[in-house]
Amino acid sequence: MKQRRGADLEPSSEAVRTMLAAATERIVRHLEALPAAPASVDVPLSTIDPILTAGLPETGERLEDLLDLIFDRFVPQGVDTASPGCLSYINSGGIFHAALADLITATTNRYVAYRAAAPALADLEAQVIRWFCDLAGLPPSSGGVLLSGGSMASLTAIVTARRERLGSRFDTATIYASDQMHHSILKSAMIAGLSLDNVRAIPTDETFRMRADELEAAITRDKAQGLTPFFVAGTAGTTNTGAIDDLEAVAAIARRHHLWFHVDGSYGGLFLLTGRGRGALKGIEHADTIALDPHKTLFIPYGSGCLLARDVKAMLRAHTIHSEYIATIAATGDSAPNFADLSVEQTREGRGLRIWLPLKLLGAGTFREALDEKLDLARSITNALEAIPTIEIVARPQLSIVAFRASPAGATDERADALNEAILTAVNRRGRVHLSGTTLRGRFAIRVCVLSFRAHEARIEACIEDIRAAVDEVLGAGG
Repeated sequence: MKQRRGADLEPSSEAVRTMLAAATERIVRHLEALPAAPASVDVPLSTIDPILTAGLPETGERLEDLLDLIFDRFVPQGVDTASPGCLSYINSGGIFHAALADLITATTNRYVAYRAAAPALADLEAQVIRWFCDLAGLPPSSGGVLLSGGSMASLTAIVTARRERLGSRFDTATIYASDQMHHSILKSAMIAGLSLDNVRAIPTDETFRMRADELEAAITRDKAQGLTPFFVAGTAGTTNTGAIDDLEAVAAIARRHHLWFHVDGSYGGLFLLTGRGRGALKGIEHADTIALDPHKTLFIPYGSGCLLARDVKAMLRAHTIHSEYIATIAATGDSAPNFADLSVEQTREGRGLRIWLPLKLLGAGTFREALDEKLDLARSITNALEAIPTIEIVARPQLSIVAFRASPAGATDERADALNEAILTAVNRRGRVHLSGTTLRGRFAIRVCVLSFRAHEARIEACIEDIRAAVDEVLGAGG
């Protein structure tokens, strides 16, 4: 049967070059347009592009037409997390060097979950883990695994701790984290079979750091009631405000009560590359497990998380199960452990190259300089905010997040909340930056998170200009 043109699953070398050239042209045009493109484009949540409701196509279409569809209609919608103006949530932009690595990874399509299947590529991924362990000050017994993100890291940490501290009985087990914990701690506890009623949200101080005295009291109280405290999470950079718990104090309490000490460093952990970060994160070296997100503080594209363990054998004990058909390939001898034996994931893409290649191409110093710039910019925008009448700084930056709110004289808390929501909407409507809101101590606040590698001084100045204009617009209209 004659094959239709363009339907070949194995394109010729010339066809590959043609496709790469077409995609490269659109990618480059997209990157060139980012600085001037809006940071967000609102689309009603009920809206679905008609093309995306069509059935399975029987025949193919031209690549050029599909690229137009992707870049002109799909990509622009919503929050542009690659934009230099994306100062909401915790978005780092996604460097192209990692995208190039992903193309190589997907094209070669090697299986790294078992080392014997792709020894060098598995060792490359293990090298990245070793770099992170060394950065965190963990001992030679440490190791870990690259995961999809902080949520999978939280789940893997809790499952490992459950196996090490509780065995098969965990109906009385209790977990501790600050009242600013990421919700993935709660979700992971639930998935791991623990009662959400036994997850303790420990009060925080005026800087949103977990209070060590309250943690100690909660553990003592639970023990007296016959419960089994086993896991405490200190946060190295909360999502709300970037607050860093006193990790040394939490570590000491964990040791005293024989709790598993986990550090959620998904946002802040890789600030260890900087001198200021190392000072702020003192105590992280005592952790039993550490969650890191290279897709945040190393500017790698989404899907790049990590869990480190002080004793990698604990992760092995919690996750290793083999079948007859993989007995040969699962053998490791004296080499590093298989990634499939360190988490719930069995089949997944190789994740090492997207981190290894940028670090080898650019060097750690490039990332250190970029992170130091973000720390400086967060302090710069805080100073500028303080100069705006009616603005109150709710949380000063401990890393690169600042939270603020307008506090107009005479306004009730409820009225002030509504005005701040209107200010946020007015800022985002201008399109040069995208900020986000949160609730702190029961009141609405606006967050600025300076983390995108594309965000520099000019964008921060634009952000301040738009905040000033929005405050004048909202409060001047009867606020």
